[in-house]
Amino acid sequence: WPRPHHDAHRQSHAGFGRYVVASPRAIIANLGYLPGGDQQIKTHSESTTAALEQSCPQLAVGGRIAVVVYPGHPGGEQEATAVTEFFSRLPEHVFEVIQLKVSNRLSAPFLFVAEKLV
Repeated sequence: WPRPHHDAHRQSHAGFGRYVVASPRAIIANLGYLPGGDQQIKTHSESTTAALEQSCPQLAVGGRIAVVVYPGHPGGEQEATAVTEFFSRLPEHVFEVIQLKVSNRLSAPFLFVAEKLV
């Protein structure tokens, strides 16, 4: 059986376009900071939006982007707003987007999954 190809990069997601040369079938992003790590090293609205803008056109048809958003840390609420706005602006004939959210806990992490239709 052919083995799937996986790449992991320990770099800023803002440079996504430099790392990916093919059309990925899956992209996973976990925003905020590394649990147990340096909380000063975290994702930001600008870099996250840049990464999403680069990744959507490159995604293979039928591929999915999954993004876990953490609004509870300093700067997290602004990033959550930017990511929510980004996914809500994707054209519905190109992407189908779902959001999974705990409705009664405002600072709880939530998930976006977008599937590229065409």
